Amino acid sequence: MDSYREIENLVYDMAWLIDNEKEYEMMTELFRDCTLIAPPNMTETPASEMAEWSKKAHRRWGPDQRNQTQHQITNLKIEVDEEAGTAKSRCYLTIMQAVPEVGFPLQPIFCGTYHDTFKRNAEGKWQYVTHMLVTDLMGESCNHRVDFSEGQWEEDEMHPDRRS
Repeated sequence: MDSYREIENLVYDMAWLIDNEKEYEMMTELFRDCTLIAPPNMTETPASEMAEWSKKAHRRWGPDQRNQTQHQITNLKIEVDEEAGTAKSRCYLTIMQAVPEVGFPLQPIFCGTYHDTFKRNAEGKWQYVTHMLVTDLMGESCNHRVDFSEGQWEEDEMHPDRRS
């Protein structure tokens, strides 16, 4: 598989893992050596510090306890430097959600952009180095993230290992 397709698959796998209740696997496997940069304060955090928190980050609904979301990735642009073994990408993210249990109809709840960097590891496979989420538009997210409070992430919930 060529580098472009391998990186493209990493980006799409991330969205699939979230929607299929596999956030922990995303943090410990896909983002194993990755630094996350996310709202509200855009602090750089090793994904390994977020693994346990990620298990409880989303609200769960229905008998199968799913987060009822679909993360849609569009406008993906990937730039690969084969010689250096590095790459970067950017794309739009739209999160759709419907929660029939509480009368929440299908709607977009979040629009943002991902800005990612990658490197080729010792085995010759591409891996995430940094994963940055930028918020562009916020919809009604009260049924999505456990840690939203009035539209903002609670600092203690975002960084559970950094509580004072």
